[in-house]
Amino acid sequence: MAELLHLFHQLESLPWRRALDELLLQRRPQFIFDNVALYRQQGDDLEVEYARAFGRGRSAEADAAWGETLAAEVLQRQERLLVAPPSASSTMDRLQQAHLLGLPLAVSQSRWVVVFARFGGPAFDDSALAQADETAALMRLVLMRRMLAEKENEAEALRHQLGMQEDFLSTISHQFRSPLGVIKGYVDSLLRPDVSWDASTRHRFLQGIAQEADRLTQLVENLLASSAWESKSIALNFQLLQIESLLRDAALRARFRYPKMEIYLSAVQTPPIWGDAVQLTQVLENLFSNVARHAAEAPVVIRLKTEENFVHLFFSDAGPGMSAEILGRLFQRFSRPTPTSGSGLGLYLCRRIVEAHGGKIWAESTPGRGTTIHILLPVARQGKTS
Repeated sequence: MAELLHLFHQLESLPWRRALDELLLQRRPQFIFDNVALYRQQGDDLEVEYARAFGRGRSAEADAAWGETLAAEVLQRQERLLVAPPSASSTMDRLQQAHLLGLPLAVSQSRWVVVFARFGGPAFDDSALAQADETAALMRLVLMRRMLAEKENEAEALRHQLGMQEDFLSTISHQFRSPLGVIKGYVDSLLRPDVSWDASTRHRFLQGIAQEADRLTQLVENLLASSAWESKSIALNFQLLQIESLLRDAALRARFRYPKMEIYLSAVQTPPIWGDAVQLTQVLENLFSNVARHAAEAPVVIRLKTEENFVHLFFSDAGPGMSAEILGRLFQRFSRPTPTSGSGLGLYLCRRIVEAHGGKIWAESTPGRGTTIHILLPVARQGKTS
């Protein structure tokens, strides 16, 4: 047993498939087999997780079929089973004379089966069965280490997600309190009985209320849209669209909403796309909103280009830019470039919408030299309606 544990420790640093390769190669001089296949129960099905050929004429890719029936029976009965070939004749192909040995493996809460094959014999005797049990025990340790690593990765991903959600909730609370505080301040001022405001001041107060109400509306819409995308309850209404028309309309609204933003639009005519006008408009409005938040007075340059079967949209600003680390998580849910950024939903929604159109979105940026958002949308193909 000490020798077997020493062998396992030698394999600990290897990826699980490589560890199984090395383990079986080192065990094969004591325990002769030609092929081995490892199955894992997935619901009501058995999935091949690993298959290798170690001798006498079979390819690893084809090695699963001969063991499926036996593996299913081992899984059902949860005991070691042997299958001998039918009576052999001198003309029978050796590969049709398969001696099979199946053993169940319980790994954490998962159920596995390993099947060994000897083509043409000899049959598995008591000594071979003992060696098979030892080999299966070592394989089980390798799989336990694999599943432990998977659990650790899942836990780390969950911790990261929970941390992002906590940050998100804190941000959302601030995002709601900030415009509500401004609105209440303006309303309280307008309602003061001891002050008579002139028309210009009242207009400025009301304008501030309207702007903050717009911020709240966008926040709520992003929250609802994010929830809908996560629950996969979004129904897209595809139709034939000219992306340059959507761009011009979105730029017109952005100039009205962000009067200090300089927008330079070069919307050349491009082939039509199949798209949802409402959702794609949301993408453009989120991009303008993002620039207004991070680079309020930076010029924005937008251009279109046809590239093979795609329309390529370039959305560039001359803002502060961002690091490669921030770029790597820019389109993740709840991810924010800075602690004072928005809800972390705008660019995430952009990604979900663009990908739902069969497109791609990414960003390029250099600190101090601005950011460019790239969007690729497929050109409409004749006969495509969704």
